[in-house]
Amino acid sequence: MTGGSGFIGRHFLNDYAHEFSRIVLPLRSAPDFELPSHVEVKMVTGKPEEVSSLLKNEPCDYVLNAAGYGVKPNDRDASQMKLVNIDLPTQLAKAANIVQSKRFVQLGSMSEYLANGTDIATRETDTVVRNTNSYGGSKAEATQQLRKVSESEETEITCLRLFGVFGEGEAPHRLLPSLQSKLSAGETVPMSEGTQIRDFIYIPDVTSAIFAALTQPERARFTVYNIGSGRGISVREFSKVFCRLGKYRPEQLNFGSLPMRDTDVSFMVANIEKANTFLDWRPEWTTETALADYLSKFH
Repeated sequence: MTGGSGFIGRHFLNDYAHEFSRIVLPLRSAPDFELPSHVEVKMVTGKPEEVSSLLKNEPCDYVLNAAGYGVKPNDRDASQMKLVNIDLPTQLAKAANIVQSKRFVQLGSMSEYLANGTDIATRETDTVVRNTNSYGGSKAEATQQLRKVSESEETEITCLRLFGVFGEGEAPHRLLPSLQSKLSAGETVPMSEGTQIRDFIYIPDVTSAIFAALTQPERARFTVYNIGSGRGISVREFSKVFCRLGKYRPEQLNFGSLPMRDTDVSFMVANIEKANTFLDWRPEWTTETALADYLSKFH
């Protein structure tokens, strides 16, 4: 499993490590969190060929690639984007086939999709970004490369395009940590108008989808699934619910004080019918229950 020290990787290990008898975890630096005894840490530099060679020497039934570069706003190095987001999953998938792994699961992103300019939920067949120097474009290219790998290999490949994942341990620049830090300090939160409709999905629902993708019987050698809540809510309403549940003052939310970003789209919600049907997976948390649970961890 790559990306084990990241936001999603840590949660997956916490929620599902006990379901596997042995987990090999390549890391570039020593973990600063406790791991179960059956998780074997292997120190690596992160080069794709090094990580894929590790898999060849340490065969695994299931391979999860949760590594990614470009989520942080300042991570925009094109060569690193290609190395982590395209080369690593492609080489890992080929290595998984050599050692006859049962399944390779790749974590993709809603950023792979071009905005369709409508209020229709995004399907897996919708148009994707082609600019490989962008985060979404590099993830979309990885999906295409993995599709090509699947045409000549035996290992089943599943790509999960994750929508707006939130939960404990997110990076500080993300919406929820930003809201919490400023609201709890009694500060005003500068925000855009917040009219963008987004699909927010709580991290436990994401880890359950990953586990289903790794272990459920598959029907095709290559499959792409959208993983989201399947429900749209505006950034404004999401923030107001958080403010209400946390008993913060609503006037702290200063809507309209920031301009909309060039990358903002008006509507991005996942159609999750395919995951419902073939993974037998459905999100369990609503916006209200998820935010209440998140806040309970800090009070």
